[in-house]
Amino acid sequence: MPIRETLLKVAHCQPFLRATLLAGLRQAATPADFSSLFAALNSAIRIVEDIEGNFILVRDLLARGEARRIGRVSSMGVGTINQAPERITAQVKGSTDVYDVRITLAPHRGHHCTCPDWERNGRKVGPCKHVMALGIAWRERILEPELEQMKEHVQRMLTPYGG
Repeated sequence: MPIRETLLKVAHCQPFLRATLLAGLRQAATPADFSSLFAALNSAIRIVEDIEGNFILVRDLLARGEARRIGRVSSMGVGTINQAPERITAQVKGSTDVYDVRITLAPHRGHHCTCPDWERNGRKVGPCKHVMALGIAWRERILEPELEQMKEHVQRMLTPYGG
């Protein structure tokens, strides 16, 4: 990625990347230092953009859910979350049964649940409460810790540049 494009991306990215860039620019003494700094930032930007894209997916999923469903989501038990590049899956315990739930990330975003409500309304109305429960659990258990780990990784990676 060209330097100008990298700088523009960092300007619109997480505050910790902006601070790291400024610190790195103050410390970089040679063209090789700048090259290493920008390679590290480009790598960090790609990872952060992926994580942020997943946060947006969860936000959009919850926004489509009905207010009456959101209130009941917190009482649901979300089992182990299985994450693959193209989908997130888990079993979610509802009030009467345990359902298989999937949030599809690629190639097309979507969701599916084996509950009767999703079969009846999920394709038209939006996600059922089990899909929303998985989205919230995924955000809390996986996405938020990933973002924190990424911040720590970037800071360690850019320590030689004053980050």
